[in-house]
Amino acid sequence: MAGPSAEVGPSSGAATPHLRRVLKLSDLIFYGIVLIQPIAPVPLFGVAQDLSQGHFVTTILIAMFAMLITAVSYGRMAALYPAAGSAYT
Repeated sequence: MAGPSAEVGPSSGAATPHLRRVLKLSDLIFYGIVLIQPIAPVPLFGVAQDLSQGHFVTTILIAMFAMLITAVSYGRMAALYPAAGSAYT
């Protein structure tokens, strides 16, 4: 059984412990799909379609665009500060 990735011993000095990055892009995409649950808007579709006067799909597309801007912004920030931490760490 593997232990922590940082070894502390007489020859290693004061090593700081850190996590190994083991998630691949495909893992993150699958996690995102499961987390978002593409079927989530279905129970509210009729009510929302009526309240939005037939523009529910447009509302979903606008929300998707806003989430896309947020995701790109978060990705750029993570590229600038890769060791600052995140929800995953």
